[in-house]
Amino acid sequence: MALRSNSGQAFKPSVFAQTAVAKAMALMSFEQTRQDERNYKQNLKQKFKKIFNITLALLPIFFISFSIGNNKTADLLIYSYNRPLQLYALLESLELLVTGIDTIHIIYKTTSERFDNAYDKVHQNFRTVQFIKQNNDINDFKVLTLRSLSSFKSDYVLFAVDDDIITDHIDISECIDTLEKTQAYAFFFRLGKNINSSYPFNNAYSPAPPLAHIGNNIFKFQFNAGTYDWNYPNNVDLTLYRKSDLDILYKINYSNPNQLEAAWAGKRTNIKNPSGLCFVHSKMINIPINKVQNVFNNRFMNAASIQYLLERFDQGFKIDISKVFKFNNNAAHTEYMPEFIAREN
Repeated sequence: MALRSNSGQAFKPSVFAQTAVAKAMALMSFEQTRQDERNYKQNLKQKFKKIFNITLALLPIFFISFSIGNNKTADLLIYSYNRPLQLYALLESLELLVTGIDTIHIIYKTTSERFDNAYDKVHQNFRTVQFIKQNNDINDFKVLTLRSLSSFKSDYVLFAVDDDIITDHIDISECIDTLEKTQAYAFFFRLGKNINSSYPFNNAYSPAPPLAHIGNNIFKFQFNAGTYDWNYPNNVDLTLYRKSDLDILYKINYSNPNQLEAAWAGKRTNIKNPSGLCFVHSKMINIPINKVQNVFNNRFMNAASIQYLLERFDQGFKIDISKVFKFNNNAAHTEYMPEFIAREN
């Protein structure tokens, strides 16, 4: 309702009053705008603080995921024949001392139901390992080997036989990184400065060739500067290879691990960079307690039959691998009669 004067005319504010009102309203609008701006900044600050706290909480997960995604791994193919007790020792040493192995396949062969049952017991203790049994009626060794290699997802592969045992800690990712930095052909866990004898060749003297220190107790050597085990690049005794260097295994003929290694060893001229890596001290040992094949006349201890070791395994025993931890051997294959202790289950 408009204000009116005594004469009945509508009251009109003076110009000064109108200006004052306009300024007051503008000031109120300005103050409201400033308050809105302060509220906006406060809300924005709270949002940024919340986002920062969430990000801070997720950083460990991010770095763990990043680390895992960038750690390279290798797959492992193991060969076993009527040796469940020795295989158990190898798998236990791998589980306790080695990191960076992705998939483990075991191609195994037996000659009786009793051995089958023993391998089943081994499998029950190492559930993540894939056991692949050979067919006794046909020779499918090469087929199974190539099938495993083709199925492996890693770019790096190791081979092993059941009488190998890991004797010290190994980080496979570190070994792969060094392998790529040096562009060496392979990483040999059975070699080190302590290796100066070759058991298969009647303990022939075989000192380490000149070793170039790379770092972290890792050394590089040239194959042609060494003898015997130091000049034997292709083997199935826990050596780390690039999968891309194993195409030759599709072309050569073999029907057991010994034939595989022999045929593969004859193809060393295909190696582009004839150099290898090793630790200052070897980190595995092969204990030739017995012999399970008649194809090659390999030297062995003849210390215990496969039947005796099977009986010990069935009685609930295992090899005490703690006795060979950081073992001071001078040959990759070493005569040593292991001690037996009770398995936990």
